[in-house]
Amino acid sequence: MSASKARLRAVLTMLAAAAIAMATAAPASAHEEREVGAVAMVVGWADEPAIASFKNAVQLFLNDASGDPVTDAAQTLQVEVTFEGESVGPLPLDPAFGPGFGTPGEYQVPMIPTRPGTYEFHFTGEAGGEQIDEVFTSSETTFDSPSDPAQFQFPAKDPSTAELAQAVEQLQDQQDDGGSDAAPLIVSVVALLVAGAALVVSLRGGRPVPR
Repeated sequence: MSASKARLRAVLTMLAAAAIAMATAAPASAHEEREVGAVAMVVGWADEPAIASFKNAVQLFLNDASGDPVTDAAQTLQVEVTFEGESVGPLPLDPAFGPGFGTPGEYQVPMIPTRPGTYEFHFTGEAGGEQIDEVFTSSETTFDSPSDPAQFQFPAKDPSTAELAQAVEQLQDQQDDGGSDAAPLIVSVVALLVAGAALVVSLRGGRPVPR
């Protein structure tokens, strides 16, 4: 078997493996609780344990001093998400409840954390008559830091979408440097794999179990 055919076979094997890799996240468990004046905030990921490259959401529960849910914060509260100095937002918080569904006082921002590590959620605005300016940081004692998906995979450790994207770049670099005629096909196959894996991730997940 030629070297180019061997490389193509390896990529196709990786395609088949990644297509069936769908780790299942448990319902939310680790959240951080904090009181801001008369408002109680409970913050975490909607799906925990959080897994990098899988669909998730920033999750916030709000209650007032009497324990009743704060249901009117969607227009007045927002969150900025930071990872290793890179930030996105502020993003509006959407109510995850309505007539006949969800948990009143729950708000979410859909998000796919693409790298494992420490994330910060910075909430600003107004809720329940209180001015909010609070930073919540993922850790072992607060809420989950997204993990490398490989640690949840069995029996095989399949490549992540980030690793697949890196493979595309490396193969493209090899082609630019005068690689084999099979390189464009390999790049195309891996690119399709990355796109397919991203689509699976975007469709995966669901609403958390109400508490």
